[in-house]
Amino acid sequence: TARTLLEAAVKARAAATNSEIKQRYSYQIIQLRFYEADYAGVIAEYEKSGLSRAIPPIQMRAKRVLAGALARTGKKEKAAVLLGEILMKSSDLVDSVHSDFHYIMPLNRAKVQAEAKDPAARAGVQMLFGWDNPSYSLEYLKSASRDGFGSALILRMFLREVALFEENNISALLGHASEPSGQMRPPQALSPSEKKHAMALADFAASMQKSTPPNEQNAWIFYSAYMRYMGGQAGSAL
Repeated sequence: TARTLLEAAVKARAAATNSEIKQRYSYQIIQLRFYEADYAGVIAEYEKSGLSRAIPPIQMRAKRVLAGALARTGKKEKAAVLLGEILMKSSDLVDSVHSDFHYIMPLNRAKVQAEAKDPAARAGVQMLFGWDNPSYSLEYLKSASRDGFGSALILRMFLREVALFEENNISALLGHASEPSGQMRPPQALSPSEKKHAMALADFAASMQKSTPPNEQNAWIFYSAYMRYMGGQAGSAL
C-alpha cells in the first residue's frame, strides 16, 4: 500500500548519505502523501525537506506535486503560479502542466497575476491562460513576451494562434463546396476583424525576430510574411 511504501521511503531517506538520493526519496515521499490525499502533509514535507533547493529535475517535479496539493487545499492561485514557473523551466513537463492547469480552472486571472512575482512564473501563467482559452490568445502571448522570454514555448503557442486563424477562416481562404452540386465556390474575402487579426499576428512575429535565438528567427520571419500574405498584404509580405 501507499502507507507501507511511505514508511519505507522515510526510513530509506534517513539511512541515505548521498544528498541527491535523499532528494529523490523526499520526492517519492511527497508523491506518496499526495496519493494518500494527505495534501497538508505534502505541503509540510516539501517545506521541511528542502525540495525547493533540489537539483532542477527533482525540484520541478516536486513543485508539480506541491501545486496539486495547494490546489486541493483552496490555494489555486498559488498552484497556478507554480505551474507557470514549471512551464518555463522544465520542457519535459509542458504537456502535464497544461493538463494540470486546465484541471484547476476556473481561476481569477487578476489574483494569479498579483501572486506571480517571478518573471518566469508570470510569463508562464500568461501562456497557460492563453493555452486554455478556446479562442484567440494573442493578448496573453504579448503579456508573456514582455518579460523577455523569446522561448520555443512562445513560438509553439503562436503556431496555435496561426492554426486557429486558419481553422476559423478555411472557407474564406480556400472556398467551400456549394450545395447540392458539390462544386467549389471561390474563396471569400476575410472579414475586417480577421484581416486585423492576421496583421496583428504578423506584427507580433516581426517583433519577436530580434529577441529569439538564431535557430528560431527564421520561423518568426516566415510567419510574419505568411500572416501579412494571409491578411491581404502580399506586397509587404515580400
